[in-house]
Amino acid sequence: MSMFKEVIDLPEDDMSFRELVHFMFDGRHTHLGENVDELVSAIRIDLTKSIGALMPILQDESRLAFAGALKDVKDDWKAVPAQPTALQVVSRLAGRVFVGPELCRQPEYLRTSTVFTADAAMVRNELQQYSQILRPWAAPFLASLKRVQVHLRDARGWMDPVIAEILSRGGEKPKVVPAGNKGAWISWLLKYLPDHEKTAKKLGLIQMQVSFASLHTTTSATTNALLDLATYPQYVDGLREEIEAVLAEDPEAVDELGQLYITKTAVAKMKKLDSFLKESQRLTPLAFDGLSRRTHKSHTFSNGVKVPKGVLLTFPMYAAHQSEKNPIIGAQGVDTGSAPLHEFDGYRFARLREMPGNEAKYQATATGLGQFTFGHGPNACPGRFFALYIMKIVMIHILRNYDIRLPPEVQAAGRPRGRTAGVSNLVDSTVKIELRQRATSGAGA
Repeated sequence: MSMFKEVIDLPEDDMSFRELVHFMFDGRHTHLGENVDELVSAIRIDLTKSIGALMPILQDESRLAFAGALKDVKDDWKAVPAQPTALQVVSRLAGRVFVGPELCRQPEYLRTSTVFTADAAMVRNELQQYSQILRPWAAPFLASLKRVQVHLRDARGWMDPVIAEILSRGGEKPKVVPAGNKGAWISWLLKYLPDHEKTAKKLGLIQMQVSFASLHTTTSATTNALLDLATYPQYVDGLREEIEAVLAEDPEAVDELGQLYITKTAVAKMKKLDSFLKESQRLTPLAFDGLSRRTHKSHTFSNGVKVPKGVLLTFPMYAAHQSEKNPIIGAQGVDTGSAPLHEFDGYRFARLREMPGNEAKYQATATGLGQFTFGHGPNACPGRFFALYIMKIVMIHILRNYDIRLPPEVQAAGRPRGRTAGVSNLVDSTVKIELRQRATSGAGA
């Protein structure tokens, strides 16, 4: 753990996550890994503090997205593909905030925002077939890179009319749009951009960077949570009871259109749901490593280990989350009667939070020793709070409106697994869950 602490404390000039992304995804051509301080500021400052105000539109979009994605699910069990369904809903919720209701429902925009990441990953995979010396010469000829550049051009075209509505005329400062209104996200970004970068090209690039950083990660985590819910149905009743108990204490509010929605305050009280999602990510992470960096210069750690310049450095996150030496849930942690670390225990972290002094600790968004899902320190994922609320809105909607299970023919095999590619733990997009409408459905979420 001493090396973990040292890496977290080292400045970007020594070891950099951004440089790692730029190197692996050929940032010279894809622009991934370029300076994104404006994006981080807009997420960390404006988006995170506005989640409460965004809850009505997120749940409105959730209802509309689910109505389309699950239109064939009625009173009888119906098999649906877990990952494509999650992607359809998550991309709509995120898009509602980032580009507004009209654009987030356009199939062309949804396709570009979701396919961009896959094509960027293809650039990385194809370049790895060449030596580092040849990569700059090979990159311009890659079909995957050409597709990435088309996506960026399309994004620029979509941003033109959005910016036109927000940018002031005659050199005035851009108007900041309140959260929940069309153009709010773009207006937040404009606060941090210098005047010469307040362009459709720059904002289109940022939109694709947002998709790259968040869309598929949130979708995969949501898919895994749904698979865990289908695999371990013993948690369904308890999670439903918690939702209804919280809403009895903190009732649904009414938005300006007269629709019911669950408040951020109420969702924050759902500790079992939060614990379930944290446990899902602990046992089924999106990658087996974490806290990755690329060295800008050679560095010698306090234990004598020396790494030269240009080295990719990472930590075994998956192993740390299952280690008995984990300071939170390992043998040295507090004994709460939870299941062994290799087994799924959806209430593992909820039990920890029941102990005096722990009420605000061990949440799904927490980072630090023993909690590496979202990194830690200055490079901790700034969008994790927004992502978790999207995931919770999806889970609450499913729990209140549908019964869920694995298809009978695969139940005996247990929890469906994905596939690995290097250190990546990829969701199997062909895996299905079964849903049916509940006799009594919830109003909000």
